Amino acid sequence: MIDFSKLVPLYLEPHRHYHNLQHIHAMLRMVPEIKEHCKLVDSYKLIRAIWYHDCYYDPLATHGFNEDMSAELYVTHCEPDYSGGPDVIAMIEASAHH
Repeated sequence: MIDFSKLVPLYLEPHRHYHNLQHIHAMLRMVPEIKEHCKLVDSYKLIRAIWYHDCYYDPLATHGFNEDMSAELYVTHCEPDYSGGPDVIAMIEASAHH
């Protein structure tokens, strides 16, 4: 289960201008369109990846560091309770390449 009490404060950090709750909301609205084009993508995994892909954000970090730290936070928050973790982690890490 996604623990929003841990995630929402991260997205409200004052240094965030793009990687914030509005960004997450925009991505969540895209889930039906993504599902239409990629029927093999599990919606539950996709939603988890969306919520976690930018949960850690340091604007001065090197390429891929934020995504690695976000994946680590996902593991800390959600694993081992959810067996779809490797797929979610792969989506989080892939977000470094947009």
